[in-house]
Amino acid sequence: MVFRAEHDTTFGDWHSGPQWKICLAFNPHPARLGDDVLYFFFTSNIAVYRENPVLFADFLEFPRAAYDFIKVPTALDFRRLRTAPFIKLRAHGLGHVGHLSDDDVQRCEHAAGIARVLPPRDKKRLGLR
Repeated sequence: MVFRAEHDTTFGDWHSGPQWKICLAFNPHPARLGDDVLYFFFTSNIAVYRENPVLFADFLEFPRAAYDFIKVPTALDFRRLRTAPFIKLRAHGLGHVGHLSDDDVQRCEHAAGIARVLPPRDKKRLGLR
């Protein structure tokens, strides 16, 4: 599931002002109210990946308009698994944005599985190891 939620300093490692982020939920099973949601950020700042070949394995790029929620070339960043309680995301405006195709879900699973920076413990949490 692709969702949006506002992130702010209450999200631990978030150090800038509030910002709406588009995210891909990556839980092995659908999250329920008492669960944590495991997710990755989408980002339109793709120059950092294109200019640093060492990061190539840590992202998956989507062209503009690949999905209704992708307005500009966008990357899914697999360097860091984000975790937040479902209820907290709801309090921060959690909204369903869409779904990826089965092929793109498989591409994401593969990309997360080979991401160089994503720790093995996180890959295990996602059922990728």
